[in-house]
Amino acid sequence: MVHFHQRIFLKMHSSLIITVSLSILVVFLTSTNHQVHSNPIQYSKWDEYVRMSKDEFLYSKDNKCRHGGEVRNLCEKCAKVTKNEVVFPLCCQDKKGVASWCREFLDYRPVEPALSS
Repeated sequence: MVHFHQRIFLKMHSSLIITVSLSILVVFLTSTNHQVHSNPIQYSKWDEYVRMSKDEFLYSKDNKCRHGGEVRNLCEKCAKVTKNEVVFPLCCQDKKGVASWCREFLDYRPVEPALSS
C-alpha cells in the first residue's frame, strides 16, 4: 500500500515539474518575441498620407526621385515589394527615415548557418 502511494506521489510530482517547466518556457518565449513590420510607416494608402501630412510631394525640392537615378530605383523597388503606395514619396524625400529603412529592408539576407567540416 505504501509503494502505491509513493508511485502516485512521484507521478504527480513529475507531471507538476513538467507543467511548471512548460509554463516557464511559454513565458520566456512570449517575452522575447519581437515584432517585425513590412512597412516603415503607419499608413498604406495615398489618401491617408495626404490627409495626415499635407505635403506637396511632386513639386517639393526634397523630392530626390524627380530626375531618376539610384534613389528613384531604390524607392520604386521598395514601394513595389512592400505594396505600400505611400512608401515611394516618403522614400524620395527620405522622410521619417524611410529611405534608410528601404535600403536595409531590401538588402536584408538571412544569416546562413556555418557548415562544419
